[in-house]
Amino acid sequence: MTSQTLFLKFLLARSMRMQADLVDQHFNSSEKRLARILLLMAEFGSPGEL
Repeated sequence: MTSQTLFLKFLLARSMRMQADLVDQHFNSSEKRLARILLLMAEFGSPGEL
């Protein structure tokens, strides 16, 4: 995999995460947002999945 491909994959993943964070901010309570962040920090779910 070239460095360009890796960089584009990184940018796409970051963009998707930012969109998910914005949706989370608008539609979920603070408790649900905290739970989501804690699960993300614990890397809950499939390996490498955000």
